[in-house]
Amino acid sequence: MLHIDPKQLELARLELRAMVRNYLFSPDYDINLIDFGFPRRTNPTSGQRYWDVERVSLRFHVAKKYTLEQLDTLQLKRLPRKIGQFETDVIEAEYTVPLPTNIPYGPRATRRDKLCGGLGISAYRDMYGTLGGIVRDRQTGALMILSNWHVLYATRNARAGLPTYQPILRSAGPQSSVVARLAGERLSAPGATTFPLDVAVARLVDQQQWENHQLGLGKVTGVAQARLGMKLVKSGLMSGTTYGVVSGVEGFIRMAYEGNWKRMIERVVTISRWPLDNSFTLVSQGGDSGSWWLDEATNKAIALHFAGLRDGTRAQAMDMQYVLEAMGVEIADTGA
Repeated sequence: MLHIDPKQLELARLELRAMVRNYLFSPDYDINLIDFGFPRRTNPTSGQRYWDVERVSLRFHVAKKYTLEQLDTLQLKRLPRKIGQFETDVIEAEYTVPLPTNIPYGPRATRRDKLCGGLGISAYRDMYGTLGGIVRDRQTGALMILSNWHVLYATRNARAGLPTYQPILRSAGPQSSVVARLAGERLSAPGATTFPLDVAVARLVDQQQWENHQLGLGKVTGVAQARLGMKLVKSGLMSGTTYGVVSGVEGFIRMAYEGNWKRMIERVVTISRWPLDNSFTLVSQGGDSGSWWLDEATNKAIALHFAGLRDGTRAQAMDMQYVLEAMGVEIADTGA
């Protein structure tokens, strides 16, 4: 992992917050994500693109990179080459909240008596994603599923108390059961601007049938902070066990929900395929939303997956420590 001086990281955080005001929502630019991470370089001899893992920059992610002439034609402003003490980099990428394209089968989409991370779950309507893991309310002690807003709530019309199912609706196997009921969210609820996230919880119906476990990965050992170069692993409904590396941190992203309902999500961790330039590595797929990225070395929870590139080669997740704080929960460390 690349060592970043804490003072340098704090300075980057301050610059990023200013960049949100100055660039992310400005009509003079076409930016979907800003973060702090590895710059993208071009080998002058071969012309091959690569990640410079020895350096860091403030990064602008855009749906399309334009020539200077095209910028003038589109009446878009040029981005600065440097902000404060940091160089900047422009990365061409368009991120989405990918939806599943087919109905999954196999052990992740069938009934399991003890709920755990990596299983498929369905919202009260025809929507499904990944059960990230089990958490405990810090005040009441109630056990809950932690996943994404767009997995558990799925629409602004959803209200607390609606059911969550396992196995996923319409999957092969026994009829789906109600395993939890919606209990809270951070996206559209009053006060959500304090914690701009794509996260929700659902209270377990049976407070006994669960375990602190990620399907195929074992026990979650705690929570830790994402660091550039950290190698991660996750257990997702569609792609199964996949690996990646932290290539960006402290991000702010603009996402569209329910058609064109724009929201900002913060504390975004960008996860790239590993090795960084391995074109055959899949990081995530639609249906993995809600899964937890773990530190491969320790099995500590690092981030909550919610978005990515359509081709599955890069993913976005939210800092897990921030998510837990926002929802007033902690990772449940034992299970019946």
